[in-house]
Amino acid sequence: MMIDERKNTRGRIEILASVLFHCKEGIKKTHIMCKSNIGYEQLCYYLPRLIDTGLLTQVIEDGYVIYRTTDAGREFLKFYFGIMKLINEGNNKNLTQITISEKKCTFVDMTTKEQNKPLITMLEESEC
Repeated sequence: MMIDERKNTRGRIEILASVLFHCKEGIKKTHIMCKSNIGYEQLCYYLPRLIDTGLLTQVIEDGYVIYRTTDAGREFLKFYFGIMKLINEGNNKNLTQITISEKKCTFVDMTTKEQNKPLITMLEESEC
């Protein structure tokens, strides 16, 4: 298989970063699944690991279990986005239009006019 034929799948670190990013203000399990685009089995795999490492906390508010990113988790996101920015600086030469709104970030690749929503562009949205 050539590199060009490879599917663009996310790795564990990107999924962890996505979960932590969406939990910054406190969120329920089902919303984590929807916003991070992961299934229930993946959620059950990642949540305990994030809690055990101290990157995520689990609290009960108004009878609901809420997951919230800790200060250590925010620090992880800060380093993650910094590394991804360094890696992708040379790859985004055709990236000319970025749209940032509340909780959503999209870009249009001007060579193909294709619209995407990668996690890396969320670093422009807010400071971790």
